[in-house]
Amino acid sequence: MATVNDLQFPEGNHRVSVEHEGKRLTYALPATMPFIKHSEGMLAPRFFFDVVDYRAPKRGEFYVSGAVPEAYRAPSDGIRSMFLIVTPTDKAKQVTTWVREGK
Repeated sequence: MATVNDLQFPEGNHRVSVEHEGKRLTYALPATMPFIKHSEGMLAPRFFFDVVDYRAPKRGEFYVSGAVPEAYRAPSDGIRSMFLIVTPTDKAKQVTTWVREGK
């Protein structure tokens, strides 16, 4: 059993620390990430998320993978590697703002 501590910073980024089998693992995750279903490919919407566990994903659950973190939906129960398990919370929308340049 793993112990997961998800610390969210004010800007929304996550610092996740996991204790598993006597080892401490630390992950830095962005505030949002794409949630990809294997059948839909890479055009995935970005979501805010909660980290819920560290274990092998079960069919239909989202797990984090990649050097640039993305959440993938597990296609079956056959994945044996351990991953951070996440759940999407709110859909994310990027907003750009214009500000005056100082004189």
